[in-house]
Amino acid sequence: MTRRTYDSYTTEDGTTYVATYSGKRTTRDGRERDGSYSITKINPDGTSQTLASERGGSASKNKSLVSKTFDQLKEGLIAAEAGENLSYTDDDITPMGRSGGFFGLGGDQDSTLTLSNGLTITSRAGKTGDEVKTIKRIADEIVNTKAASTATTTTTTTTTNTGLTDTSLTDGPSPGGGTSL
Repeated sequence: MTRRTYDSYTTEDGTTYVATYSGKRTTRDGRERDGSYSITKINPDGTSQTLASERGGSASKNKSLVSKTFDQLKEGLIAAEAGENLSYTDDDITPMGRSGGFFGLGGDQDSTLTLSNGLTITSRAGKTGDEVKTIKRIADEIVNTKAASTATTTTTTTTTNTGLTDTSLTDGPSPGGGTSL
């Protein structure tokens, strides 16, 4: 199975963020390969950086995981480009591991980071420490995104009013005028 693109977003400065995923597959030599997902940042100069990734799972599971995190990234980037001043501190991070259920074996829970505007970024990518690094990388991308410039067109209308009246065609000798023709 090939990698599929879930979504992409390009900021005004030309930086592109791409979310891709794949499912489990069998190679030509018969070996099983896990599926995966990733969110990649592609800079305007062509260099790239992986912001989030995880290996394992079916195509539908990986699509679900990447879509959740990517949609939060995209929402944050749109808010930052709209001029919202976004921030976070380490107190805004909630690291989660296995919790709940029978003997605390309820499964892995998403680690979260809440930005100053209330947007919550989540990740379940790997161990808790990796999740925290992932959500901080994504939050840093959002926080460091500059507001989009706005093009303003100004129309100026100039009206000249000299306050003079043409009285040259009036009858009689009067100031500014003479005899009419």
